[in-house]
Amino acid sequence: MGAGARAAIRALTIDAAEILGVGSRLGSIEPGKAANLIVTRGDPLDVRGEVTHVVINGRDVGLESKHLALYERYLGRQ
Repeated sequence: MGAGARAAIRALTIDAAEILGVGSRLGSIEPGKAANLIVTRGDPLDVRGEVTHVVINGRDVGLESKHLALYERYLGRQ
């Protein structure tokens, strides 16, 4: 990840939280801050990157959705 990508990630996390006035609670992974984050396989700024986990308030949130369930249900149907 180059300097441009690092700046973009910072703009989406730390800088955004500071602009909104919530930098003391959000924006980075530190003790005392809300544990909201995503885990990706690949570059999180690349549309081809795959989100593997979402954590909100320290809890792993499932990635299942009604749309995905219906897609998988009818995938084999012809």
